[in-house]
Amino acid sequence: MIYDYVIVGSGLTGLIIANRLSQETEKVILLESGDHIGGWLSRPHLPFYPSTQSSIRCLQNLESLLNLKIIGETVESSPVTFDSGELKPFMGFGDKAPDFYDEAAYFCLPQSVQLKLKPSEWIEQLKNSFKGTTSTKSIVTRFQVENGQVQNVLVNGTKKIQGKNFIFCGDIKDLERLIPHDFNGPKVRTKISKTKTWSRATLVIDHKVPVTDSTQLHVLMGTSQDEIVTCLGSFENTQSLWTTFVADEEAEDPEITAQALKRIKRQIKRAYPESFPDGISEKIVVQSGFGGHFDVKLNANQTWPDLENLWMGSSGFQTDRNLLGALKQSWLVLASLGFSVSEDYFEEPNFTVKEI
Repeated sequence: MIYDYVIVGSGLTGLIIANRLSQETEKVILLESGDHIGGWLSRPHLPFYPSTQSSIRCLQNLESLLNLKIIGETVESSPVTFDSGELKPFMGFGDKAPDFYDEAAYFCLPQSVQLKLKPSEWIEQLKNSFKGTTSTKSIVTRFQVENGQVQNVLVNGTKKIQGKNFIFCGDIKDLERLIPHDFNGPKVRTKISKTKTWSRATLVIDHKVPVTDSTQLHVLMGTSQDEIVTCLGSFENTQSLWTTFVADEEAEDPEITAQALKRIKRQIKRAYPESFPDGISEKIVVQSGFGGHFDVKLNANQTWPDLENLWMGSSGFQTDRNLLGALKQSWLVLASLGFSVSEDYFEEPNFTVKEI
């Protein structure tokens, strides 16, 4: 079969794009290298989403796609931090700004949107309404190009999947090996290889009893005596969720991530001494390739230079992070493919739709 659209990567951007395309044609295939669909949003996630005009427009597009209500009330969410023995309003990182400042800053919001559906529920709805073909454990090893167009992708080193249009929603660093060097010059490869990306280390704790009624983001940065590991956390009922980021190259050593999580626990105990009674349970989730902005210049319609049928759907091409970056890039690609979406949040004011 020759597919109308071949989509590489089944995270939020891949699922949104695949879902919308499959409303027009069922000849859409979604390729996922792992054993499950949904990417990092199928895992625990801090419940904060920015409340701005552009970010709400992004959610409105998702509501329209799923025909479900997602946007709740806008609430005050000014973060707090623990300093000098008490919780205080968080006034910024100052000279303690972590290397992953851009990833952390996404959550440090004066106001946030309460979501009627959690992001993990978005994933389930998108999976259930997708009308095309899904293929897990399908590792794309090469884009095969002829006459300035991708003709097929090589999967698991042996299987060719042919298509008319290809949309890449995977780890951008994989593009170094996937795109032939004739279309992927040394400057671009250097930019991609030198971009710092992060592994997200998340600790989910079941405290058995409520620890606090605070729903604000907690930003814990340790003390001057600590080897500082900044973490972000929130409480809901008897459970709390804490996240920090470790550079991908360091996260390859599990001991580095384990030490970061131990320091997080020390900071939680300092702020809430009674938060670790006997019998608590913990869950650790570590996800690589999370975050980072790739300053690679694409065509105005989000295709790769000189490859007119290869679109870039990865959120790393957006300066916005996290959910907002993923949503923006999804709608940008869909608009470039000729689908109607709200466009007033696009960074490019002279954006034009490419006919295909």
